Amino acid sequence: MTTPSRPKMARLAPSIVNRMEACVRTQKPDEVMARFGISTNSWVKIRSGEPVRESLATRLVERLVREGIIEHADNR
Repeated sequence: MTTPSRPKMARLAPSIVNRMEACVRTQKPDEVMARFGISTNSWVKIRSGEPVRESLATRLVERLVREGIIEHADNR
């Protein structure tokens, strides 16, 4: 029997999190979802510096670039 592999995890750079925080007026789930396309649970993890799934981080950074919130996808 094989054990399922754990998903790769990633943290967003504090500078990206700061830009995101400046874009929302409230922490309400509907605003966070509409603005970033992520759940409140993911938002709490991101704000506290905890890792999230790498696929979520990649998708989120791509969205932030596309919407002009950050200039490039470099997560530093």
